[in-house]
Amino acid sequence: MADTIVAISTPRGAAARGVIRVSGPDSRELVGALCEGGENPQDHGRGVVDSRLLLGRSRTSVPVRLIVTVGPRSFTGEDVVEVHIHGSPMLLEVVQGLLVLEGGRLAGPGEFTRRAYLNGRLDLTRAEAVLALIRAGDDREREAALALLEGGVERRVAVVRDRVLHALVPLELGLDFSDQDVEVPLPAGVVDGLQRSVRDLDALAEGAREQGAARSCFRVVLEGPANAGKSSLFNRLVGRDAALVTPIPGTTRDALCAEIEVDGCRFELVDTAGNDVTRTEADAAAHKQRRRRLREADLVIEVHDLRRPPTRTRPDHLLVLTHLDLWEREDPGAEDEVAACAVSNVTGTGFSALRSAIIARLERGCAAASHGVVHVTTRQAHAFRVASERIGCAMDALSRGSDAELVASDLHAALAQLREVIGEKVGDDVLDRVFRDFCIGK
Repeated sequence: MADTIVAISTPRGAAARGVIRVSGPDSRELVGALCEGGENPQDHGRGVVDSRLLLGRSRTSVPVRLIVTVGPRSFTGEDVVEVHIHGSPMLLEVVQGLLVLEGGRLAGPGEFTRRAYLNGRLDLTRAEAVLALIRAGDDREREAALALLEGGVERRVAVVRDRVLHALVPLELGLDFSDQDVEVPLPAGVVDGLQRSVRDLDALAEGAREQGAARSCFRVVLEGPANAGKSSLFNRLVGRDAALVTPIPGTTRDALCAEIEVDGCRFELVDTAGNDVTRTEADAAAHKQRRRRLREADLVIEVHDLRRPPTRTRPDHLLVLTHLDLWEREDPGAEDEVAACAVSNVTGTGFSALRSAIIARLERGCAAASHGVVHVTTRQAHAFRVASERIGCAMDALSRGSDAELVASDLHAALAQLREVIGEKVGDDVLDRVFRDFCIGK
């Protein structure tokens, strides 16, 4: 790549500071041509340079701080200059335009990260992690992206690749010496290693589903009998009269959804039909929808009237007892008779404890679900599934005593999928798909 690319790399809008990134062999010269007064980046190998930029023919200059890094040890592997300047959108556009006039080219989406990949600074999984980090909307998404950026996927792929090669090398040697009646036995543990590889690849592919849940938000589903107070509870948590509330059983049929945030945690709250109303075909359809929502839930809140508590409940559900304002204690001094999540939808009593319980359950469930899970992209997950299938085919062929050439063919196909995940031997069409969703300047 002989050209030098330029782009504003900070989000649109006014800010205290904005950044223009310049990468390529002429980056220091392009920025240096605009410097008037202070230090010039052309005179520095790397480091922080305080200077002033001349804004065209007006002879007006503005103070800037330049961060100079030299390839190949920069992010892109090329000489890079970051121009830190006052974050006026108009000023940033002017300076970007001047750098283009000096010979720079406006960068395309994700072109800086693409150059980092092409110059060997990132494998493709880490390049995709940059996009995941940019899009992260909360701590859960950010931590998943950082795990990708730290090489969580690449390391696991390397382990599986070594196991496949452990099986493939003796197979290939046997094929090379097949005309000499030389038998090359498979090393001990090959089949066991392939079985572990299938399990590992299936677990990695599952990480795409986990990441899909993380990218939107948690899903919390209200479940319970009719007239238990689910819709009133929904309205209280959402903060508005979003659900219709009547004393008629079966009022709620279609699932009602609203996204809310509690103490920095985003989740989608879903109100569902009562689980004990089955009078009509519409009720049956509502129950089918309710069951689907329950399968998708990160947390189920089981709602019951405090005056008619359940005889048993699932331990993974959060039990909430409503109508606290209507409940009369037999012993007014018995404080332990009311569960921690007993609430009144009328007075709001108990909702502070309920919100805390919801967040605690979500965080605990997330930690348990994420243990050992590396979040992956849809592209990576597809490759992992195909690789798992081909390794499975190779194992079946080995168990049947099939020709070594067929086994080797399946293992080669699995290796090709693994190489594509980390970016070895991929075509421009794959790279275009990976980088097309990046922002310009990243």
